[in-house]
Amino acid sequence: MASLLSSRSRLSRRRYTSGFTLTEIMIVIVIVGILAAIAYPSYQDQVIRSRRADGQAALMSLAQAQERYMARCGGYATSIAGDSDCDEEGLGRATESPEGYYTLSLEDGATTTRFTLIATAVAPQSADADCPALTLTNTGVRDTTGDGDCW
Repeated sequence: MASLLSSRSRLSRRRYTSGFTLTEIMIVIVIVGILAAIAYPSYQDQVIRSRRADGQAALMSLAQAQERYMARCGGYATSIAGDSDCDEEGLGRATESPEGYYTLSLEDGATTTRFTLIATAVAPQSADADCPALTLTNTGVRDTTGDGDCW
């Protein structure tokens, strides 16, 4: 009789110690969902801010190219893409940032005595409402068309 009782209690202990209950699993799913809802927007914002470095670097590179052009030709280039020969007044550079998040242009009315470079965000970076366009002038003034602290 004692052996029968001891085998029953061993069976009952095994039955209650295996696996997770549905309630425990649902609690874990809810907690993970809440954490994801909080973390994902912060992650997206950080990705957008890190992509600004692409536009900033492209503007700095173009400004350096403009200064080299000025030293060689006696004036600033009035075109980004044109031939880099002094007669053509172009820099011979691409009009897209290295990673492709910005299009690059010179402000209308650029002359051989001054320039304003513009980096305009394109998809997927166009979601950056704080800094849709970055600008850099020949005097080193950095600005943006948005409300954010972009530089």
